[in-house]
Amino acid sequence: MMDAGSRSGHSRLSGPENPVRPHLADQVDVLKREVSSLTARLKPDVVLRIEDEGRGGLLFDPNSDNMLALNQTGTALLRWRPNRISLDEWHEALVNHYPHVDADTIREDVERFLMMVWSFAEPVK
Repeated sequence: MMDAGSRSGHSRLSGPENPVRPHLADQVDVLKREVSSLTARLKPDVVLRIEDEGRGGLLFDPNSDNMLALNQTGTALLRWRPNRISLDEWHEALVNHYPHVDADTIREDVERFLMMVWSFAEPVK
């Protein structure tokens, strides 16, 4: 994606305008690899609060004050497996639940969701 006023062809994550941003892109790549390969669980102090009779929820980490609003699917996944957060397992469950949706699209969505949830989780040992 190009910066609105950029003619140099640099993305917003790289280029001479901000030499720190390529480091951010590297961090995102590392996080994607972690999310893809590790199994995690919610940290012990993290609270999963169910809202709207299960149609949504909130994650709250009292140690960092981080909060994340969840949609119905994210809430259901975390209720189902708070101690086993796994890209492959969650992908398989959603592909079975939504057979009319492209499996690659589901995998991308799960990966994106896990990247948002990752700060509330810790690796399973």
